[in-house]
Amino acid sequence: LHNHRNLSERKQHVYNALIEQLDEGSLEGFDVTGGRRPKGLMSLRWVEKSDPSKVRLTLNGRPFNKFFPHEECTIQLQTHAQLRSSYTKNQSHVGFDLHNGFFHQQYIKAHRTWVSFRISDKELGQGLAKKLWPRTRTSWVNGHCYFSYRGLVMGLSPSCQQLQRIMQALMDVWMKCKVSGIYWASTNFIDDSMAWMQGAFESYLELSLRLLAEYTLLGFSLN
Repeated sequence: LHNHRNLSERKQHVYNALIEQLDEGSLEGFDVTGGRRPKGLMSLRWVEKSDPSKVRLTLNGRPFNKFFPHEECTIQLQTHAQLRSSYTKNQSHVGFDLHNGFFHQQYIKAHRTWVSFRISDKELGQGLAKKLWPRTRTSWVNGHCYFSYRGLVMGLSPSCQQLQRIMQALMDVWMKCKVSGIYWASTNFIDDSMAWMQGAFESYLELSLRLLAEYTLLGFSLN
């Protein structure tokens, strides 16, 4: 109940979120036949999005275990104070926000069993549970449907750190490709990237399109 406040009013939205993630491949039903169960079963939460007809599913999980390396789950970000020294007057800025950026980074299949959750037919309601059944026939046991994430999980600290590292590594490579007519630098904040530029407008446009092309060619979706 703590993680599903007012779920009775939002059952359809939670169901829609489950179907959307199954369709995009970021989520999969966990096969519970033969007595199998996930190794890491986390509590499911939903968070209201700016669109009141949608919710985002997240899992509760923080690596507080003392044996979990601190650097593996702590995001290293430039502070604005550090970035300010790079800003100069009359710079232009361009930003890119990845659509479902976490889901682009896939877990190895053997590791997906550690990032799982379940939801009961009572939580969804019998009508929506029956609609979900054809997609998840081997994932139901004792009135619960089990799921595992295929891509990075929103709500886990290591997910943020992993995506931050990937995006920073990409930008480090792209910054080696010079664009004539401008000076530019960049920063990343998990799934958001920003470049600031000074020089000719035509060069701004060229850089923006080149960065857009790099993202799309690698298979990323952008908002």
